[in-house]
Amino acid sequence: KQLQSQLESYLSNKTDCPSIIFPQEQIPLRHQANGNICFIYSGQGPQWWAMGRQLFFIEPIFRQWIEKIDAEFISISNNSFSLIKHLIEPENENDSQINQTNVAQPAILAVQIALTALWLSWGIRPKIIVGHSVGEVAAAFVAGRLTLRETVQVIYHRSRVQNYNTNQGGRMLALLLSEKDTMELLNGVEDQVQIAAINSPGSVTLGGDGEVLENIVNHLSTNRP
Repeated sequence: KQLQSQLESYLSNKTDCPSIIFPQEQIPLRHQANGNICFIYSGQGPQWWAMGRQLFFIEPIFRQWIEKIDAEFISISNNSFSLIKHLIEPENENDSQINQTNVAQPAILAVQIALTALWLSWGIRPKIIVGHSVGEVAAAFVAGRLTLRETVQVIYHRSRVQNYNTNQGGRMLALLLSEKDTMELLNGVEDQVQIAAINSPGSVTLGGDGEVLENIVNHLSTNRP
């Protein structure tokens, strides 16, 4: 009800509605929002094996937050998952598991939160924050809607379940097609592949059987070069 009231207040342009709410006890702020800065928290995909490593060793605030988040992952997983083990310790790309969903999502979350804390310490504060997919969870934490514990719990369990399902033969496919054209494309295989997301009027994401999706890719490559 509180969130609904704030959203309604914002949409009605009432001045008593804050443009953004930060968890004051979690990430201390020293300055007001700088102009029209927007922080955008991405979903899974941009991860790479050495991301955040240089900042971890040269920026104390960044390192502090990575270690704080790592401690939550260790606690929630009963010592079975260490963020730092996967994010900082691999010596090369071949040793890294960063592209596994159960590693990528925790790593992205941690780097996003740690970067936010670092920017805030420099006096860079956004007026608006936006999150997509995994980034929605980081954005919710920065906005003060989730505690750090809750944030890590969401990502830990979300990433484990999705990683398990990834190994069951299912795949996802992004297409630059409209919903209408995609429905025509899926005629006859609707029981095996569905539209998982409508990203824009001309972009969709499919989810379903990996072999069927591969056939769709081959079909489009031949008929829509």
